[in-house]
Amino acid sequence: MKNEITSVYTVTDYKTGKQEEEFILGDGQAAAKAVMAKYPRFTKFVLDGFEINGKFVPLRLKNRFQ
Repeated sequence: MKNEITSVYTVTDYKTGKQEEEFILGDGQAAAKAVMAKYPRFTKFVLDGFEINGKFVPLRLKNRFQ
């Protein structure tokens, strides 16, 4: 059985300050390139986590400076 993975990004347009969530099918560099191609150059992209088979799994990064 193959898992269906969707990348969840928060996208912020620096000119307007508008934020929206973007769901891109897939993971890794291919998903990142796909979301970046949809928006202008001065846009911030934050990977929030993944939806794996419909269940959201947040991204947990450890801060090594604590």
